[in-house]
Amino acid sequence: MQRKNQPFGFFKKPLVILIGALCCGAYAQAASFTWQGSATGHWHDAVNWDNGVPNADSTATISGGPTVNVTQPTDLVKYFYANDATLNINAGGVLALEQLNLGHEANTKTTVLVSGIGSAINSGADFAVWRIGNSGEAVITLENGGQLTSNGAASPPILQLGENAGASGTIIADGAALDVLGNKIAAIDINALMRVGQWGNGSLQILNGALANIGIVHVGHYAGSQGSVVISGQGSTLNTVKEIV
Repeated sequence: MQRKNQPFGFFKKPLVILIGALCCGAYAQAASFTWQGSATGHWHDAVNWDNGVPNADSTATISGGPTVNVTQPTDLVKYFYANDATLNINAGGVLALEQLNLGHEANTKTTVLVSGIGSAINSGADFAVWRIGNSGEAVITLENGGQLTSNGAASPPILQLGENAGASGTIIADGAALDVLGNKIAAIDINALMRVGQWGNGSLQILNGALANIGIVHVGHYAGSQGSVVISGQGSTLNTVKEIV
């Protein structure tokens, strides 16, 4: 159905000015930050980015083979893309994200190590999608209390391992760690939908006493995908509301 154009009349100029102001404000918030640092560097070092350290509601991109260390909490990045990158999140570092794309482009590999109590990749926003191996390959390893969490999000993210055909996504939770009260820390603590093999290949590994709390797990979500879940080692546990194979 075609929509009739209505004349603005006397309000034409004020409306144009208002829309212009809103658009400019939106563009100003969606700033882009691209890694330009050396082979090894720290996320919070402004010289490693072309536009300073990524701030809230921004887009951050890392590619070209660097190793990036995250040792303190980041601002809540709206879009994060990584191609041929290594991320080490430790010493209480928290990578706070809305949309996550690891191994975003084909023929790239990104690895992420989250290690130590208080270190995490965290979704603090609603309705996020995390693509672990979007068109390339991505591996996340969680050890020594490192976590995937969704603190602050009323609607946890959807995790898709092996998003597209030919892509590969792996999450490895390796080993157990205890909090100060002696309780086991969940390496994966997200009441979310995890698709282990969306259109590509996905692997979830819970090893050596690790604990994972996941809302729903789909294994081999679409026809032609491949997914596997491995739970190995004494005390290794996957708690899920529903698992679909």
